[in-house]
Amino acid sequence: MRIHHALLLWLFTGLFTLRVLGQAVQFWWPHSFLPEFGAFQGSRLPYGVLLATQLVILAVMIYYALRVMRGALPPSEQAGRVLLWLGWIYMAGSIARIVIGLLVPEAS
Repeated sequence: MRIHHALLLWLFTGLFTLRVLGQAVQFWWPHSFLPEFGAFQGSRLPYGVLLATQLVILAVMIYYALRVMRGALPPSEQAGRVLLWLGWIYMAGSIARIVIGLLVPEAS
C-alpha cells in the first residue's frame, strides 16, 4: 500500500513540476503551443515571489514523497482527515474564484 501512496505523491509532484516549468518557459522563452503566461499567472503576485513559493512547495512535495516511499512516514488517519478538509477548503476557494471571475468581469 505504501508504494501506491508514494506513486500518487510522485505523480502529483511531477504534474505540479510540469506546471511550474510551463509557466517559467512562457515567462522567459514563450512558445505558441503553450497557453499565454497570463493564463498560468492566477494572482497578482510578482513572478519572482510566485516562482520562489512554487519551488518551496516542490521541495516539500519531494521531501514527503521520499519519506513515504522509504516507509519513514506511516499513514495517519487523523492527518488524512485534516488534509482532506484542507483540500476541500482549497477547492471551494478555487471554484469561488472562478465563479466570481466569470460573473464579475472587473474582478479579474
